[in-house]
Amino acid sequence: METRRVQRIKIELKGKVEVPEETEKKVVVLKGMPFKTRDISLSGALLIVTHYLPKGIKVNLVFSEDKKAQLPGFTISTEIIYCKFAAIKTYKLGVRFRGLGEEKKKFIQNLLNKYR
Repeated sequence: METRRVQRIKIELKGKVEVPEETEKKVVVLKGMPFKTRDISLSGALLIVTHYLPKGIKVNLVFSEDKKAQLPGFTISTEIIYCKFAAIKTYKLGVRFRGLGEEKKKFIQNLLNKYR
């Protein structure tokens, strides 16, 4: 049985990868690449993306509004901790959240409580 330091929930949220200027200078990243979450926690998320992104780069995740789930759109700064090939045009991307303010921490905790 897998044990984790933080609570993690399986949830599919959608959005796009946004590249900060500091990252854009280091690596070519497909701007606006769509993603879906596989799961999320207070410390990070597992995403499904269509292209490889190298470990260590910083990207912003722009989550789409989901009226059905009553979730507003929001943006989180992240660092890629791994990217693994899963299938043709499919990669599993592990990201760590960076500099979450209290408001976003509270938002994610409420999300975790709502969907566990």
